[in-house]
Amino acid sequence: STVVFNAAAATNIPGYNENIGYYHLSLVPTGTATYSFTASDHYIDGNWVLGNGTNALTFNSATSTTYIRASGNMTLNNNVTFTNPGTINFRGSSTSHTLTDNNATKQNLGNLNVHSFSGATTLNLGSSIAAAKVEVESSTTFSLNGANTLTLTGSGTGAARPFRILTGATFTPSTGTVAYTGTSATDIENYYNDTVPDYYNLSIIPAATVTYNFSDATAVTMRIDNTLLIGNGTNAVTVTAATYNPAIDLRGGVTLAANAVYS
Repeated sequence: STVVFNAAAATNIPGYNENIGYYHLSLVPTGTATYSFTASDHYIDGNWVLGNGTNALTFNSATSTTYIRASGNMTLNNNVTFTNPGTINFRGSSTSHTLTDNNATKQNLGNLNVHSFSGATTLNLGSSIAAAKVEVESSTTFSLNGANTLTLTGSGTGAARPFRILTGATFTPSTGTVAYTGTSATDIENYYNDTVPDYYNLSIIPAATVTYNFSDATAVTMRIDNTLLIGNGTNAVTVTAATYNPAIDLRGGVTLAANAVYS
């Protein structure tokens, strides 16, 4: 079944416990509106649709501790403004999910977790997206699914780095791009499986003066199959391999923009 909220007015979307959550959930106001998740947990066992592509919807998740579980596809249609200070957990038993943002300016989806549960969960991008952080757990798969771009707005080193592919997980870069834009010191994720590419296109383009570390561990190989871009041409960014000293396997072009340093 599908629960549809379509009021053209500010609306709070209630949460429920795991046993009585939503199946399909559609937030599709008939006019300009703001919808907010309450502070309780929200379980969506089917597809989650935000916006009808015409009317402006502003969506807010209540707090950083609000638990959101998405067990189907998630679609943001055009004219949706999305705010999520917490984590969206994509989880399903042997389930494949598609995550799509149809907005021209991709919304920051917050933290995304591809979560293993009673089978192999797969998250495929249906478009380019932006997120603060992405974590891919063991026994799950995350795919850029073609020439899509994952823009990472978060920063961090070690376990706090914005992209984490845990041992036993699968990352498929396809012909897509991972763009790091965080404005504090950051470790660039190194996929533990050295027999496949870590990235197809890798862009390190923060809008700040900051240092990025190639890799997040020692004695590894970082393989980039197509292009490496360092810098946005304005801000001074330094990318260094000195911290972890990985082997860098570059199989395409390298662009060092103005004010960028590689060491």
